[in-house]
Amino acid sequence: MRAQETKLYDATNSPVELQPTRAAAVTPNDSTVLVPGTLFIGSTGNIRVRTIGQDTITFTNVANSFILPVKVDMVYSTGTTASNITIMR
Repeated sequence: MRAQETKLYDATNSPVELQPTRAAAVTPNDSTVLVPGTLFIGSTGNIRVRTIGQDTITFTNVANSFILPVKVDMVYSTGTTASNITIMR
């Protein structure tokens, strides 16, 4: 007998993946909307993002090899100095 699956949903009624199954490189851009995900920051710097709740915020001095624990749908080029950014979904 299979265990019953429990699905979690975020504020936008989108299913929440507890562990990413996909990843893609991100080129920061002030107008590109991404499929929402969490970010892996490869190289230290600031990162300006828009959360799926539509908040724009700059995280300063984010360490290299850091997973930013916020679901985002945009990474702005203006205000972002971090590099080697990967979005995980």
